[in-house]
Amino acid sequence: MIESKLNLQIKGVRDGLLVSVGEGDWDDLQASLITHIGERAGFFKGARLALDVSNRILRAADLGQLRDRLADQGVVL
Repeated sequence: MIESKLNLQIKGVRDGLLVSVGEGDWDDLQASLITHIGERAGFFKGARLALDVSNRILRAADLGQLRDRLADQGVVL
């Protein structure tokens, strides 16, 4: 399991990877996730990623933007 300074946890699950998002600003958390994936592009290339946002309320546009940014990195949300 990987934990970042910005309250993200990434762990392997049966169908891919699970990213659990903790407290913090959504834009900062999203940027941290994209940076983390970009720094380890070989590992994440072609990965399927599930997102656990707990009680956080996200707009469809927020998820769409994240999906598009992850697709640019070769990751499927």
